[in-house]
Amino acid sequence: MDYEKLSEKLYQKAADELEAYHNHLLQQSPEEILEHTYEYTAKSNILICLMTIEPDELSAGQLTALLASPSPLEDIYREFRDMDTGLMNAIQECAGELADRRIADQQQAHKRSVRERLAAKPVHDKKPVITGMPQRER
Repeated sequence: MDYEKLSEKLYQKAADELEAYHNHLLQQSPEEILEHTYEYTAKSNILICLMTIEPDELSAGQLTALLASPSPLEDIYREFRDMDTGLMNAIQECAGELADRRIADQQQAHKRSVRERLAAKPVHDKKPVITGMPQRER
């Protein structure tokens, strides 16, 4: 079987597995569904990866080995789940970078507002009007 057919067969097998898991979750209580949201999301992401798999990522032999499993999606998920992906570090780095950009934006906004206030020219084109005082007649 050529690579493309193996890849499509693995993708379809995993897609059917995800659909069955999806239908199973829909029969559960909302609390139970929430407890499995990470698993469902991870399996969905695995399926997306399988959709675009290339020969330099998985060989035909590797695809065949995964196809031999009754549940390749579950197998890949279990392997992935037990790996240290560094996801928490990536989230912390992302949060730090976002916070730094917001701090820089706030500092720029503050500098602009100070410059704008300093650049504003006082209006002196009118003479002050004093009311309530009698005017002298000439």
